Amino acid sequence: PYIVDNLGEALTAKRRGRALLLSHRTPVLATTGLAPGMGQLHELMHQWSIADDGPTKQAVGARLLALIVDSNLHHDLKWPVERVRRELDAFLEALHPWLDQLAHGSQPRGLAVFGVAPEPALRRQLILQTLRTPLLDALGEDVDETFLMDYRHIETSRPMRWLQAALVDAEAASRLDLRAAANASAVPNRAGERDIDRDALRALAERAQALDRLFAGDNEMPALLAALDGRFVPAAYGGDPIRNPDSLPTGRNLIGLDPSRLPTQQAYTVAQLLFDQWLADWRAKHGNQPPERLALSLWAGETLRHQGVMEAQALVALGVRPVWDEAGRPRGVTVIPAGELGRPRVDVLLSVTGSYRDQFPALMALVDAAVAAVAAAEPAGAIARHSQAVAGELRRQGATAELAGRLGRARVFGNASGDYGTGISDAVLDDRLQQRDDRLGQLFLQRMSQPYVDGVALAGIAPGLAARALGAQLRRTDAALLSRSSHLYGMVTSDDPFQYLGGLAAAARTAGRAAPLELFVSQLQNADEPHGQTAQQSIALEMQGRYLHPGWVEALQKEGYAGTLQVLKAAQFAWGWQSVVDDAVRADHWQGFHDVFVKDRHGLGVPEWLRSHPQAYAQTLERLIQAARHKHWAPDTATRRELATLYRELTAEAPLARPSKAVEAWVAGELPAQDASGSRGVSHLLPGAEALLVADLASPATQLPSIASTTYVPVRGEKLARQPDSATPLFPWIVLIGLLPVLGGAIRQSFSGHGKKTGAN
Repeated sequence: PYIVDNLGEALTAKRRGRALLLSHRTPVLATTGLAPGMGQLHELMHQWSIADDGPTKQAVGARLLALIVDSNLHHDLKWPVERVRRELDAFLEALHPWLDQLAHGSQPRGLAVFGVAPEPALRRQLILQTLRTPLLDALGEDVDETFLMDYRHIETSRPMRWLQAALVDAEAASRLDLRAAANASAVPNRAGERDIDRDALRALAERAQALDRLFAGDNEMPALLAALDGRFVPAAYGGDPIRNPDSLPTGRNLIGLDPSRLPTQQAYTVAQLLFDQWLADWRAKHGNQPPERLALSLWAGETLRHQGVMEAQALVALGVRPVWDEAGRPRGVTVIPAGELGRPRVDVLLSVTGSYRDQFPALMALVDAAVAAVAAAEPAGAIARHSQAVAGELRRQGATAELAGRLGRARVFGNASGDYGTGISDAVLDDRLQQRDDRLGQLFLQRMSQPYVDGVALAGIAPGLAARALGAQLRRTDAALLSRSSHLYGMVTSDDPFQYLGGLAAAARTAGRAAPLELFVSQLQNADEPHGQTAQQSIALEMQGRYLHPGWVEALQKEGYAGTLQVLKAAQFAWGWQSVVDDAVRADHWQGFHDVFVKDRHGLGVPEWLRSHPQAYAQTLERLIQAARHKHWAPDTATRRELATLYRELTAEAPLARPSKAVEAWVAGELPAQDASGSRGVSHLLPGAEALLVADLASPATQLPSIASTTYVPVRGEKLARQPDSATPLFPWIVLIGLLPVLGGAIRQSFSGHGKKTGAN
């Protein structure tokens, strides 16, 4: 079984093992809503907007400021408290769309269990997320205000009450207008200013009923039994169930798409809008100066979802357009004349994952063709100059003229053939990690520096030279871009965003780039509302909407022991971001982790629940302590003592197999000598897993040529040989008896979609 929304890695598994991949559900994705304090804040915002000057307005303003600071919303928007106090109207104007993004986002509610359909209330949440925008329009609701309420009230909101009726009687629901009934929020909105669309409501009610049948389906276990019995299992394309409901029902054999059709014409249109807006924002921030070069982190799973939007953004940046044939396949590119383009061309650099390299060499070749076409059309232009500058630098370092020229023209870098991942996800957990540790950047330069030209690995390149070539390219790169096209996977849901996008930033710093590489995200979850934002904004929204949100925590508490691992992963991956990009995770985020998971800010009994898995809880605390130890967070004396005491209690109760020695030393320094006691335990999510220690790498040097070369063994399949027929055939019933323990485990196995992955992407 494989989660339906991780098609990129699923296809790698299929290719490696000729596997039949049975799709299984994602966790239910519900509308986030607002935490209780923010719900109250939103109502006060509207009271402030209509109040006359005087004592009442002053009191509302004081309460607003207190809630803003308590929720750290001023940090999210990068406003100092004093500026918020002075310019409250301006801050509230900027805050409202931020709250809108937060409240209307998708929040996983617990974990998925193989073969078990979500209960009706959870299915309604998922249907509401799937139909949200067209449904709110047809109901005459105010799309910007509808769910800006306490998350606990969404279940009784007008759209949810309409949905409950629609699932019973589509015709009756098409005539139902609930706008006379108040929402739980007292905020006035524009609901009622438009007529409801009865025809659209009838179609949406029927669609809701069809979705409910899909979400309630129980095909996963029958499909597994059919596969084990050697029977046919129907194939289907995977993806995000909200973005692509055709990926349902689950329990089908996952397949991919034809990569030769990417990017689609629709993807190129979206890419133009995204890049133009990103460039306008960049120039507004940088004195109207365009960037020299944009790096794009490309993943197979993302490309399979968005069908080439990221690659199309690379083409748009270069100022070219694809030429599609009558079958919709891009057969080449046309260079847009400078006069028609009306802006400087922006050079690109593609950083591709191992799985992307395996699945999309044609897209890599298409971008190379675009770079070559622009350089030929404008020999004195920026693209050609950049190639010449990199080639000249490598030539001065001893590379031959031919090789330096080829590396200067290369725009695609990734793992060597057969290699996957960066190694950063393990390295950040090592005790010997230092603040702004250049060895993380070196690791990225070593593992991700194989150049590709026309979709084929450039042969005969020594690892040290390849790393220097990538470093030279990154020093001349101003920004890096990642896409997020899944409602489930965010920036802190796995190790991949920080090790690939964050790894680019660490590598650029190690390579000698003076200014930090600016990181951005193309948010493509909603195909009708694509937009961009900084990586820091994306992480801040995710922190507010998931890990520090009571709705996310409550749902995981119902999962018991398994749910505690999701808390650990959130802390682990936040720490990963902190290790590669200084300002990706803020001090108040670490304070928020402490407040929610140690102090029980939401009053949910969280510490008692987390103690059901004391080792996971202790490892979560290790990340908080490391953040304090590295001075990313400055907790007060009482908080430090509290963390130290709790950590010691947990490790005494359930000793860790590989504890963090640095954390133990910190704890010993915080507690009186008479409280000291030893502990041993597991410092990794998987017991016995060995981390790649950054201290085993070459020490950081000012010159990249000193990077140690490492030999990586490619992943190869096992060669199969025919074996003599068995003298005693295995009858089917014997095989099935042997599989009973596996099936029993599958029945009880919870799938979250957030687990340790191959790094293939």
